[in-house]
Amino acid sequence: GARPGMGKTSLALNFARNVALQSKKCVAVFSLEMTREQLAERLIASEAAIPSTKFRTGDFDANEWSRIAQASGILTECNMFLDETPGMTVAEIKAKLRRLNPKPDLVIIDYFECLLPEKTQYSTDSEWSREAVTMRKLENMAKDLNIAIWIPTQGNKGSITSPDVVTMDQAGGSIRKVQICQVVISIARSLDDVDKNKATLAILKNTTLL
Repeated sequence: GARPGMGKTSLALNFARNVALQSKKCVAVFSLEMTREQLAERLIASEAAIPSTKFRTGDFDANEWSRIAQASGILTECNMFLDETPGMTVAEIKAKLRRLNPKPDLVIIDYFECLLPEKTQYSTDSEWSREAVTMRKLENMAKDLNIAIWIPTQGNKGSITSPDVVTMDQAGGSIRKVQICQVVISIARSLDDVDKNKATLAILKNTTLL
């Protein structure tokens, strides 16, 4: 988890690329906010080591065009499924995953706050109750389909005062989220850091090793 603008989507796509390309696993990415074209652009920009801002203008030199072509060729080898359908529920994502062949080993949902609650349940309950139900459904989906789920979430923006000291509730946004998750990673950037591409990652919880 992290505050807005800390690079959650970029990190998620980096994970997706490494799992698909280096580990030769199947990855499904559900972007509830960005289009497939935007995701592909980010993946190519990262692989080609070209600032993503350049893709908005298309002002590339010959060397950059060559790197883009090479990056595109590399990424075509990835077994990666990109879905841009906005405003989905966990049940709708689960239905799509059941139809995918091959079955994904890793599922990334970007991001938690964009998930819709189930349409027929908890429509009048508190936000905490809806969040708890969504987390439980994600947990059940991971068990039923035997897959790993990685889902960025907004941290508590106002409570984080230092990128070097981030607590569990700050990173996850709520106690309910961090209780269910097996691994919790926080992302933070220092406003004083000269390198704007630098971020601090902290593993706050990891029960997979127990």
